[in-house]
Amino acid sequence: MNKAIRISTIAVVAVIILRGISVVVIEKGSAVFVAETATLFYTEYAKPGVGLQRDETSSDHTTNKQVSFYEYGFQSTPAIGALIDLEDLMKDSLEKCPDAQVRVRNIRCSGLFSMPLFKEGECKYSLEVQGVGSSGRAYSGTMAGRIDISITGLTSSAKAKDLIAEETAKLLFSDISKELK
Repeated sequence: MNKAIRISTIAVVAVIILRGISVVVIEKGSAVFVAETATLFYTEYAKPGVGLQRDETSSDHTTNKQVSFYEYGFQSTPAIGALIDLEDLMKDSLEKCPDAQVRVRNIRCSGLFSMPLFKEGECKYSLEVQGVGSSGRAYSGTMAGRIDISITGLTSSAKAKDLIAEETAKLLFSDISKELK
């Protein structure tokens, strides 16, 4: 009986020790983002002697961006990338725009983001944007488009999704800044 208690105690201690051990994480690779964006913005401003004026501008453009990443370290609890919702990550990132207020109308992502060495997919989005440009004019409008994503290298699903949300937000913030002149 003592032997059985000793063996089960050793097993419990071994499980506790194994759960406390950190996992070495190495992530290295590159990502390519190709964004096709259509914008429609309205500008309102006061014109002396005329009153409130409203201009409309629209544009279609493509932006390419390549990012390299390298990260290593220890992680006590490995992230489960499949449980992280990419759309929620992107929505949180986009709503932190420094130049304007952004409301996400729709984001849909699809693709293979769980493969270890190669991830590929696309995200379609629709946004409402309001802000004040450097000229003091008030802007409001919509942005819609698609971003094609290709990630190569050793990376987890969680890291890939974080990278996609962060870089997509940067691309769209850049487009917003160009519109708010």
